[in-house]
Amino acid sequence: MTLFVEGLVFTATVSPDGKFVAVLDKVADETRIELFDAYTGAEVHQIAGSVVTWTWTRDNRYLIIADFNDLIAWRVRDGAITRLPFRAHASDGLALTA
Repeated sequence: MTLFVEGLVFTATVSPDGKFVAVLDKVADETRIELFDAYTGAEVHQIAGSVVTWTWTRDNRYLIIADFNDLIAWRVRDGAITRLPFRAHASDGLALTA
């Protein structure tokens, strides 16, 4: 498999089932995550934003993405985005509340 990624690649992760590869890259001033089919190398979806970190759900259905303002559930099947409610408390260190 060969992935054709435009721009500067920061990191990549493979889904727990090995079917997808998520790539964090930057093109011009835009940071984005591109999702690729691990078998064909075809791009499936992409999402732009200020990505701080992400993780796959164990069932491979979502990428959970944290940026500077939001937690986002990005559904792999169709690229649908759901913003997850949370609050950060920094008075005695950092704690996230969902």
